[in-house]
Amino acid sequence: MSSKLFEKFVSSRHIIWKRVFDYSRTPVLWKAVWENLAIADFLMCLYLFVIAGHDVAFRGEYIRHDVSWRHSWQCTFAGMLSTLSSEASIFIMVIITVDRYVD
Repeated sequence: MSSKLFEKFVSSRHIIWKRVFDYSRTPVLWKAVWENLAIADFLMCLYLFVIAGHDVAFRGEYIRHDVSWRHSWQCTFAGMLSTLSSEASIFIMVIITVDRYVD
């Protein structure tokens, strides 16, 4: 699991780096769209890091930490990252799909 998580982290950073510093013929608007999609994927990667870290910490005894975890700021932050990333990705993919359909 950690290798796939690391792979997603590296690929998201690579896409952000390539899109920000690649001055090709891609229109500026589409660069911004792809950058935002990469950032949304990066936020999901951060969410997975938070969940993986707490999975390791609670290994085998989650039930003891259930209530304290669900009321902690880390759980709230992880939920915010997950929701923001998912909603942003869906919204951006809808924009891309509509543009491809219209053109």
